[in-house]
Amino acid sequence: MPPPNDVKDRPIDHDQPVRDQLAIDRTILSNERTMLAYLRTALTLLIVSFALIRFVDDVVFITLGVLLIPVSLAIGWIGRSRYQRRKAMIQRLYGQTPLSVPKRDQHETATSDS
Repeated sequence: MPPPNDVKDRPIDHDQPVRDQLAIDRTILSNERTMLAYLRTALTLLIVSFALIRFVDDVVFITLGVLLIPVSLAIGWIGRSRYQRRKAMIQRLYGQTPLSVPKRDQHETATSDS
C-alpha cells in the first residue's frame, strides 16, 4: 500500500484520543505552512532582486538587487533548516513521522507474505 498523500489519509492510532491526533496533525501542518511562508518570502525577494538588476538602470537599485540575492537565499535556507529541525522534534516527541503508516506487527507480515 503506498504511503498516504495527506494528513487526512494518515491511519488512526486507536491508542490515542482523537483530540491528540488532531493536535499532532495541526502541529505538522503548521510546521509545513511556516516553511512555505519562508520559501515564499525568499522567492519574492529573489524575483525582486532579478527585476531590479534587469529593468532598472540606476546603480543604487542594481546594487540593492545584487545584495538581495544572498539575502533571499539565506532566508530560504533558514526556513528549510528550521523546518527540518522542527520536523525532527515532532518525530521525537510524538514518535511518528508526518503522514506515516504504522508498522505492521509480525502476525500480519507473516500472513500477508504467504
